Amino acid sequence: MALLRTIEAIRMYAADHGSQLPLSLEAITAVPVPLDPVTGQAFLYQVSDGRNARLEAPKTEAEPKRRPVYELTLRP
Repeated sequence: MALLRTIEAIRMYAADHGSQLPLSLEAITAVPVPLDPVTGQAFLYQVSDGRNARLEAPKTEAEPKRRPVYELTLRP
């Protein structure tokens, strides 16, 4: 659920900033961006070309399996 709330925060930022993705999750100030409830850390977020981004939950030593990853693409 926290990842989906983060995606919605990214979408809200883009809607308020001319369809531009935030360069970091820290740039989102209109709503709180949740932390990963498993690790207590911020989600990993990377913008590749201004229209595409990758959001994923950080891995832990106790849970080394691949964690959820979302690829986000803004339509023009």
